[in-house]
Amino acid sequence: MDDIKVKAWMTPLDIDEARFMVGEIIDVIVGGDLRFPTPMLELFRFARVRSVHERTDTERVCKHCGESAKIMLNVEWEADDTESRANEVCEHCIFGRVTEGGDAVSFASRI
Repeated sequence: MDDIKVKAWMTPLDIDEARFMVGEIIDVIVGGDLRFPTPMLELFRFARVRSVHERTDTERVCKHCGESAKIMLNVEWEADDTESRANEVCEHCIFGRVTEGGDAVSFASRI
């Protein structure tokens, strides 16, 4: 996976930007601690965006990160991710979008 390039974002996506992400591969923050040497797979994992929805007032809390969010992205995690994770992430969970080498990331299914 050395040839994968990710364009990072400095601010969270808005709903209009997020709607264009369906089918794209994103780099999602999954944990770890940036203050200490941490393997990249403990910090980030790849996921493919399956759908995007605006959150309602009753579903503001993201199941993945626990933050109050405006956007829900339904994702499929990369095939070798063995952790049990929520298939919903928000605009705060995303580190960036894969711009090159996404074909090297495998998923259990094709959309």
